[in-house]
Order: sequence, then structure tokens, then C-alpha cells
Amino acid sequence: MIKLKSKKNYFNIIKHIFLPKDRALLRSKYYFMFLNKKIYFDSEHLANRNLIQWCLNKNHFHKKSNCTTEIFYEQKEMLIFEKLIVDSNYFIDLGAQTGIYSLAAYSSKKIKKIICVDIINEYMTAIKKNIKINGFKVNKFQILNLGIGSNKIFHKEWIAQTETNGCSFEEILNIAGLRLSEHDCVKIDIEGWEFFLAKEIGKYFKTTKPNLLLSLHKKEIERLSNKNVSENNIFDFLSLHYQFKYITDDKTIFKEIKSLKDNNLNNQKNKTIFFSNKKF
Repeated sequence: MIKLKSKKNYFNIIKHIFLPKDRALLRSKYYFMFLNKKIYFDSEHLANRNLIQWCLNKNHFHKKSNCTTEIFYEQKEMLIFEKLIVDSNYFIDLGAQTGIYSLAAYSSKKIKKIICVDIINEYMTAIKKNIKINGFKVNKFQILNLGIGSNKIFHKEWIAQTETNGCSFEEILNIAGLRLSEHDCVKIDIEGWEFFLAKEIGKYFKTTKPNLLLSLHKKEIERLSNKNVSENNIFDFLSLHYQFKYITDDKTIFKEIKSLKDNNLNNQKNKTIFFSNKKF
């Protein structure tokens, strides 16, 4: 049994409860569109309100009425995700946070099970509330409060900080009782801890090769690995096993790349790369 030590950031929690702009969020309903379906957020939970506020601050929203607002989170990435998830039976969301990708995956007709994994316990509660407010079938989701990695993980977010021993990708599959195929989908957004992909934890992707949405955090990878791993190491490792690598593109949605030098990606602090053996 993997144990987590968690400490809430009460200063930020109280701030979100009492700040006027945060309280104002309760007066509207918020949703996003995926596969032509509306998916709502439970704005009473602080973690969901934090994501909503981020979208509002970035002007990624469209007010539909006095009490309804459509928000846009990683809109270009979501367009690619729509194409990847339609043939998937299973979706694993590593670094799920409030579960926006997991909620989106539910809209796919073929999806049988969604695994939401996050090290921060408060995000688990937020996901459950989002599942409930949308009336989704609970048995399609499995929510795991775990961190992925091969060593001790210390992770700090605005709402809490957590310390735990990391588990492998295979352990997560065993807990969920899943066998993935190359048609299934995995999203990894774990704030730099993805440097483990260049080590033991990446071995899984040599064989099964599911569609992979990978967020690379350049500075965090170098810091957490003590500069032993770079984002190029991860990209090159996965490139040996995936035929196609894509980024979002305004004109074609998918744009194929060969290395992180393409489109000057090396100079971007954070970026999302889509690895697949499917030609789009």
C-alpha cells in the first residue's frame, strides 16, 4: 500500500473562499464542449474554480448568458484529443487535476473505462464532483490518488503539497486491471516528473505504444532530474518507438515534427507532443 503525506495550503484555500472574484464564480454555470457535447464543472469546489478562473484570466471564455459561460482550456490540444480518443476503449489520465481530459473522454462512444491519477487528493474530490454534476456513470471511472515515478516524489501545488513513493505505469495498469492497445490513449502531464519516462518507467511504451499526449516541462525536468535528463532525452527515447510525432497547428490541427528543433520547440518552456503510430 502506497502512503501519501499531504499538507493543505490553508492560506490559498481561505483566499479562494473569500476573495470576491472567486465567490462571483458561484453565480454562473461553466462548461466546455467536446465532441459536440456540453460538459459542466462543479464551481463550488475550489480546484474547479481555480481552473475556471485561469480560463477567465486568459480570456478563454465566451459568456452565453447572465448565468452560463463556455470556457476553453487547451482548445487546440482538445481538437487533437477528439481525433485520438474516438477509437479508444481505455483512457489513462496521469496528472488528471480536475479531470478535464477524463470528462472529455467520457463523451467518446467506444470508451469503456477512464483512469484518473493524481498525487493531490483535493483534485480527486473535484473530479468526483464533476462526474456527479454531469450525471456520468461512476463505474466508468477509477480515481487513483497516486504519484508516478520510481523514487520518492515531493510535489507542491497551490492547494496542497504531497510526499509519496512513486509507482510504475505497470502498477497503475495492474490496479485498474487493464490491458491497453495501440488504439487506446494515455495523457501525461505531471509537471516535470515525466523525466522518469527516460528511465525505467518508459519501458512500457516500447511494446504497447498507446497514443500518448505528453506535456514536457523543460525547466522542471532538468531540476527534478538534477540535469541528468533533458526533454530531448525523453523525446528521442519515445521517437524510437513511435512513428509519428505531432504538435498543434492553426491550419491543419496536426503538424508532424521530427525533433524538438522543429518550430523552435526547444525554446518553449512547456509544450504538448502527441506520439502515435497512426497517420493523421
